[in-house]
Amino acid sequence: IDAMIRTSNERNYFTPPNSPEENVWFGRDVDEIARYHELELIPVTVDLIGSPDVADGYPIPGDGNITLRNDHLGYAITWFGIGFGVLVIGGLYIRQHKRTESDEKA
Repeated sequence: IDAMIRTSNERNYFTPPNSPEENVWFGRDVDEIARYHELELIPVTVDLIGSPDVADGYPIPGDGNITLRNDHLGYAITWFGIGFGVLVIGGLYIRQHKRTESDEKA
């Protein structure tokens, strides 16, 4: 058996709550799974890697590769673009506001 041992995942603000009644788990929380099923478990899970040698094809194995997205350049371009747009709109607003004040004084 080829497998990968993993610990529980940290939950964050964007992780939806688990639904144990429907057996839907959005995070790898071994403690919560153990509490729900009233089991004593060690705090790890085992992910099968490779192809299973069973007739029905289950469990479906993972490939074992953990890839993280690296979109930092895209995020930087987006936020600098938004910042530039705010500067342009702010500059136009201030320019228009100054024109209106000078017209009222004249």
